[in-house]
Amino acid sequence: MIDPSERCILVYQPNSLPDLLAGQDILPVLEDLNLTLSVNEVFAWLQGKV
Repeated sequence: MIDPSERCILVYQPNSLPDLLAGQDILPVLEDLNLTLSVNEVFAWLQGKV
């Protein structure tokens, strides 16, 4: 869940409590993806700055 007003992302994963990520925190991705993506990068993409 993306919260643009707080510039954070709430990540839900099976069998665990949600994680609140912000700033340079790295988002979890599927194991087979070679991708490192931070919360700041997501918001930059959404604003068209990348």
